[in-house]
Amino acid sequence: MNGQSPERLVEALRPYVGGTDQYARELAPNFMISPELLHAATLAGKPDEGEFRLRKADGSEVKRMLEASSDKGEPSARTVWPKRDLSPVPPIGSDTGWVHVLDGVEAPRHLSRPDENFWHSYLETDDILYVQINRFRDQEARPMSDYLSDLLAEAGKRKVKHAIVDLRYSPGGNYMLATDFSRLLPEAVPNGRIFILTSGNTFSAAISIASRLKYYSGGRAVLVGEEMGDAGQMWGEGGTTIMPNSKIAFRYTTAYHDWEKGCSLLQIGTCFFLNYFYGTAAGSLLPEVPVAQTFASYAAGDDAVMSEVLRMAKQGK
Repeated sequence: MNGQSPERLVEALRPYVGGTDQYARELAPNFMISPELLHAATLAGKPDEGEFRLRKADGSEVKRMLEASSDKGEPSARTVWPKRDLSPVPPIGSDTGWVHVLDGVEAPRHLSRPDENFWHSYLETDDILYVQINRFRDQEARPMSDYLSDLLAEAGKRKVKHAIVDLRYSPGGNYMLATDFSRLLPEAVPNGRIFILTSGNTFSAAISIASRLKYYSGGRAVLVGEEMGDAGQMWGEGGTTIMPNSKIAFRYTTAYHDWEKGCSLLQIGTCFFLNYFYGTAAGSLLPEVPVAQTFASYAAGDDAVMSEVLRMAKQGK
C-alpha cells in the first residue's frame, strides 16, 4: 500500500491505537483501508486514493489505484474488528461486491458461522466437543446461559473425551453469562483436555472466561493459538460516549480486572466488584502452544490452530 508493506504500516500506525501491541495489530486494517487516515498519518500522498500492489491467485502481481468512497457515512460508535472479514460468509443483508480469497473454497469450521453468538458440534467420531463463542450475548430468543447449561448436559451424556472452546473471534460481552459453564465444563469432560483457542481478537469478557476455564480445568487446560488482545490484568466495564462536535465515539473504562493474580482487598476501590465472587487467579494467559495462522494455510481453507489441537488430542497430549 503506497509503497509500504503491511508490516511497516502496522508499525507506523502503532501510536494511534492504545492497548497492547497485539490489539493494535488486530485493528490496524481499520486504518489501512482509509486513504484519508493514512494521509493524516503521513503514510499516503493523497487523502482520497491509494495505490495497492496485489498478488493474484495465479501468483502474478498487479498495481491498482483505488479511490476512496465519496460517501463518508456516520462515524462508528463501536470498535470494528476486521477479523470478521476473514470469513467468506457475507454479513447478513450485505453484498460488498468484492472477490473473497476463499471464494470457491469450503469455509473452514471456525469461519463458517461468524454471525452466530454461539454454536457447537462434535468432531472425530463425536468424542470431541467443539464450541465456538463469538459474542457473550443472548442469541435471538435463546438466553446464552440456558444454551450453555443444555450443552453441558448433552456433552455429559455423550461422555466426550476432550473439549475445544474457540474464543478466537470473541471481542467480549457479558462474562456473567458463561461463569457456570466455565466452572462446570471440566466436570462434563472429567478426564480429557480442555483446549482454549485464542487470538488477538479475544478480548474483554472472552479473556475473563479463558481465565476461568484455565483455572477450573487445572492441569488439563491448554491455551492454543495467538496472544489475546489485552493483558490478563486490564481495565474494563464502562461504556461509550460521543464527542458533541466531532461526533467521534470513544470508549471509557471504569473497573479493573486481574485474571492472573486475582483482585486483592487493597484493590477493592478499583477492581470490578463481581470479580471478588467470580474472579480467578489463573496465572499467565499467554498461549502454552503458540500457533499463528499463515496466509498460505488460510487461503487453502485450512485451520492451522485446529490442526494442532486435533494432533494433540489424538496423541493424548
